[in-house]
Amino acid sequence: MARGGGACVANGEYILSAAIARINALGHAAFIELLGSLYEHSPRVAEAAFPMRPFAGDAALRDAMRAVVDAAGEKTQLALIRAHPELAGEKLRARALTASSMAEQGSVGLDQLAAAELTEWSALNAAYRERFGFPFVICVRLHSWDQIVTAMKRRLAGDMAGEDAEAIRQTHDIARLRLEDLLARLERLAAHEAQVARDLSMLADPASSWVRPRTGHAGEQVYDVAIVGGGQSGLGACFALRREGVHNVIVPDENPEGLEGPWVTYARMVTLRTPKHLTGVETGIPSLTYRAWFEAQFGGEAWEKLEKIPRADWMAYLRWLRGVLALPVRNDAKVAAIEPAGSGLFRLALADGGVVLARKVVLATGIQGGGEWHVPALVREALPVDRYAHSSSVFDYTPWAGKRIGILGSGASAFDNAQHALGPGVAEAHVFARRADLQRVNPIRHMERSGLTKRYALLDDAEKYRALDHFLGLTSRRQRIHSGGRRHILASDFIWERRGMRCGRRGMMLSSRRRPASTVLIFWSYQPAR
Repeated sequence: MARGGGACVANGEYILSAAIARINALGHAAFIELLGSLYEHSPRVAEAAFPMRPFAGDAALRDAMRAVVDAAGEKTQLALIRAHPELAGEKLRARALTASSMAEQGSVGLDQLAAAELTEWSALNAAYRERFGFPFVICVRLHSWDQIVTAMKRRLAGDMAGEDAEAIRQTHDIARLRLEDLLARLERLAAHEAQVARDLSMLADPASSWVRPRTGHAGEQVYDVAIVGGGQSGLGACFALRREGVHNVIVPDENPEGLEGPWVTYARMVTLRTPKHLTGVETGIPSLTYRAWFEAQFGGEAWEKLEKIPRADWMAYLRWLRGVLALPVRNDAKVAAIEPAGSGLFRLALADGGVVLARKVVLATGIQGGGEWHVPALVREALPVDRYAHSSSVFDYTPWAGKRIGILGSGASAFDNAQHALGPGVAEAHVFARRADLQRVNPIRHMERSGLTKRYALLDDAEKYRALDHFLGLTSRRQRIHSGGRRHILASDFIWERRGMRCGRRGMMLSSRRRPASTVLIFWSYQPAR
């Protein structure tokens, strides 16, 4: 048996590696999320390669993605080149690069250049961008620092057509090495999953079912539990029920597979806010924790260096958890109504006309389960729809590059959107707050260190509401904030008035005692259920 290209050959038949088999089995969203960063900030390469599955091996996958780039037009290739960061540039010093770029540039010490080296290199970067209109791209993992400097000086003397072609060749090398790393991680993860299977077996999972089956009046299937929402809470509840011997469960989720919850849709924080060591969704099984998943791929040293969990990585972990546990999530299934069906049953009416009958219903819908996303009339009636967006919607900041945006609201998502908007090139983000003082400490963080979170279910309803009212009502340890940095500006003590908002050809005008007009408005507003 010989090894080659990600496949084993035995008796004339190809046996796919665990990594390639996993990739071939991915859904659309998960495939793009996993492979979308191989070409820097260019997930469309992976999206175009998705219909080419199944891949016969590593080489077939690599060549498919390479062919997508080579067949792209000049404009698309130029955008791909421009998506790469400058070497040893401002974003490296601000640690604002992708994890792959940070590791690659750090591997040759670009984050530790002496002052004289940095000055010389910055001048070369500026000269290169001035000449060609895009950043200098080279696969740093295949070159030493001296070789990189020599290549920069040599390529500065080249012509535009030759440099375009060379930059694309370098992006292929970068993507090839990233793919090799990814496949190696997936192989290690496959080995870890064998440990997960053994751990579950040692715990006699799945536990024996003990619930007596039921059918509807017309013989329809009746689920013991319907869990609405396939995000982290829905997955955790489903697995916890399975461990208790409740298997006849369905988890409808309105989103496509791989896009459950907010993590890769409208959430825009860089990392989760919670500490990395918190557990819960894995129900106490060590090999199912985020840490075990992370260390299986990146090692224990990388875990120790990790400060908080990157948002997209958390979604990747949840996808893995769903897959390794084979949890019964039904995607593209939006629950439109829930009503009693008699005889102790509930009827869940789906938006596509389907019906689900269940004995019990669990709402694992997150914040959306408590009300609705709300567009205030002062915005909705004053502005055209292309001049505002809600922070819960999925949109691209790229078209607003070079513009000033206003953000109404001073909650966490307001600042998440402000920092996120600057990445695609928004000129300034002005954050407007109605209150004069902003809370600087999240009082709910205390719940992570106390026994309340894990024992919350034991409280009666009155105690639950009293606890929440206490934590949400805390306003201590606040500090006055007047303004942020040059591009991220906070205007506090701001009054939102319908008469102070209008839209003209030059932009949107906000009535404010302190700040100029902004071009696009992003806001956060939520209407609780009553």
